[in-house]
Amino acid sequence: MPSTLFRFLLLFALLLLGYASAHAQTPAERPNTSVTGFGDPEPMDPRYAQASELTELKTQLQNLLQAYDQLVTRYNAQNVQLQQLERQQAISPANRSRAQRMQPLASGSY
Repeated sequence: MPSTLFRFLLLFALLLLGYASAHAQTPAERPNTSVTGFGDPEPMDPRYAQASELTELKTQLQNLLQAYDQLVTRYNAQNVQLQQLERQQAISPANRSRAQRMQPLASGSY
């Protein structure tokens, strides 16, 4: 009887050791892709884009820069037109007489 019990405990211990070593060699629950491909434990830095993402980002940046240039040219053209209108309004005699007739509004805090 003691030899049977001893054999059972020995086999059970070997089974537990085998399970622990086999479980240690299985892939992790959350695997990390290696930077170098040689089992490097460092995870890839998400700030660095892959080549396909990089070309897509470059085209998006180029499109944004072109749109910004168009907005700047529109703004400059509208600014020139506004300055011309302000000059025309300041020059016209009707505006001078209207400005002289109008009383300045009382300024104060309400």
